[in-house]
Amino acid sequence: KELRLSEIFFKEDKIEKGWLDGISLKFTHLTIKKSVLSDLGEGVFSGGPFTSYMTKLTLEDIPIKSLRRNMFLNAKIESLEIRYSGLTMLTLEENTFAEISGSLRTLQLQQCIKNSEDIINATGSKADPLSVTELTLQDNDIRVLQADSFTSVSNLNTLYLDRSNILEIKPGTLDFLHLEMLTLVANKLQTLPKGIFDNMKGGINIKENKWRCDCDFTWFRDFYSSQRKLFSDIFYCFINNTDIYYENVNFCSETTSTSHFTTTSMTTTDSSDNSPVNINCRDTDLTENFFKMTSCDKVQVRNETVIMELLEAGDRYALRIIGDVLANNKLIWFNSRDRSRHGCECNLSKTIPLNDFFNEETYTVCLMNNESNTVSPFDCAGLTIPPKWENQTWISNRLISIVICAICGSLLTAVLVSALIMFYCIRQHPNLIKGNKRVIIVGSKATDAIVMPKPYDELNYTPPSFNSGSGGYLTPVNQNYDQVRSSSVLRTISKNTTFDIPSTSYPLGRMKKNQVRRVKLQHVAQTFDDHVYEPPPLPPNHPSEWIYNTSINSYSRV
Repeated sequence: KELRLSEIFFKEDKIEKGWLDGISLKFTHLTIKKSVLSDLGEGVFSGGPFTSYMTKLTLEDIPIKSLRRNMFLNAKIESLEIRYSGLTMLTLEENTFAEISGSLRTLQLQQCIKNSEDIINATGSKADPLSVTELTLQDNDIRVLQADSFTSVSNLNTLYLDRSNILEIKPGTLDFLHLEMLTLVANKLQTLPKGIFDNMKGGINIKENKWRCDCDFTWFRDFYSSQRKLFSDIFYCFINNTDIYYENVNFCSETTSTSHFTTTSMTTTDSSDNSPVNINCRDTDLTENFFKMTSCDKVQVRNETVIMELLEAGDRYALRIIGDVLANNKLIWFNSRDRSRHGCECNLSKTIPLNDFFNEETYTVCLMNNESNTVSPFDCAGLTIPPKWENQTWISNRLISIVICAICGSLLTAVLVSALIMFYCIRQHPNLIKGNKRVIIVGSKATDAIVMPKPYDELNYTPPSFNSGSGGYLTPVNQNYDQVRSSSVLRTISKNTTFDIPSTSYPLGRMKKNQVRRVKLQHVAQTFDDHVYEPPPLPPNHPSEWIYNTSINSYSRV
C-alpha cells in the first residue's frame, strides 16, 4: 500500500518526529509530493511506521534545504527517492544516510547533486559504508567524478549517471566496483581514463557524448572492439558536429585531427622552452544555458575596444565577449601555473562556456584572428576564477566601509527613535517613572503625578495649605493686595497650585478639563469658608496705625 501526500500545507512548513503516529493505516510506501514543507525535524523519519512496516520513501519537489543524518534514526527504509523537476541546491550532511546504511538498497538523487562532494556525503565513508546495490544520480550537475566518489558502496552493481553534466572522470573512480550496469548517456565527456572499464561485467551505455577520437583514445577503440558484449550501444566519434562510426575514423591521422579540431601553433612565453605548442580548437557549445548567471569580473583587450566578462552561476562559469570580434576570431587560453592545461574555442558565440576552468586558478585568455598564427599582448588578459561558493568571503574589501557605515547609521537611528518613543510615552504616562523619589502620585483624577524640583526632600516636605496653623502662607505672585479681588486670587491659585483632592469624591473616573478646573475652584472656595485667613503681622510704625491730629492738621504715631 502507498500513502501519497500531494500539495499538502503543513503547520509552520515543518514536520517533526512522530507526525504519523496517529495514523492506523499500514502502508509500505510513503510519497510526499509538491507540498509546502521547508524543514524536516530531528528523527522525522524514525519511529512508528518507519521502524516497522514502511520500506520506501519518496520526496518529490519538496522545497527542503538540507538532509541531515539524525532524520533517519532507527529507520528501516530500503528504498529512498529524492527527485526534483529542476536543479535544486540541496545540502547533504556528511554520511547523510549512515543511520539506514544497513537497510538501504536503492538510492535515487535526481536534480539535487551539484558536485562530487555531495556524492561522497551521500555514499558515506569507509567507517559507515552503505549496502546500496542500485544508485541513480541522473540530471545533476556533477562535472567531475573524483576517485573516491564510490569507495563506500562496494556492493553497488547498478549506477545511473545520465545527463549529469559530467566533464571528466578521474582515474580509479570505478576500480572498487564490479558493475553490471553503467549509463553515461548525454554527458559532456570527450575522453576516458585508460582501464576505467576493466572491472565491468556489462551494460555500459556511453551514447550522446562528444568523443574525441585522437591518438590518446586508441586504447578505448581497441577495448570496445574486443569487448563489444559489454556495451549496449554503438560507439561514435564526434567530428565536425557529426557522429561518425568509430571504424570509419583514423584516430591518429592528420585529417582526423583537423576535421573536427583546428590545430593552432602557439609559442609559449617560458624562456626555457620556446618550442611551439599545438592546441586543438573546438567549436563552441551552443547548447549551454546561460540564464541567471551573474557577472564577477571584467577585462578589456584590444585597446579597450573589446570587453570580456566572466559570468558565474554556482560552480558554472562562462565568458561573455562584448564587441564585434566573433566572426573571424578564435579564443585561446592556458593556465598561468600549468601551461599544459590549455584550450581553444572557434566559431565563437557571444557567451562561451568555460567547462575546463577550475576554481582559484588564473588563466591567460587571448583573442586571435583566424588567419594569424601569433597573438598580440594587447589581445590577451588574465582571468582568475573565484573560489567555490562555500569558500568565498561574505563581504568583499570594497564593501567593508559601506557596510560599517550602514551598521553605524542603523544603530544611531535606533537610539534616536528609542529616545523619542520613551519621551512620548513618559510624557503621556508619567506614572511609568513613579519609582523616582521626585515623583508624587496624587489622589486627584485630573493629575496622575507631579515631578518636584531637584532640591525636593521627600521626608521633610510639607504641602502648602490655607490653614495658618500649618505654619505656611499663601501669597499671590506679583499682585497688589489692595487691588486683588477674590476671583483673581482664586484664578491665580488654580493656575499655580495643585491640591490633593481625594479620588473618592469623584467616582466617575477621569473628568474633563473644564470639570477639573471647576472642582479646583470649588475646593479653594470651600477652604476659605472653613478656615479664616490670617495675614502676617504688620511691621512696627506701619502708616495704617497712625491717627490724624486735628490740632496740628497732620498724622501722628500712636
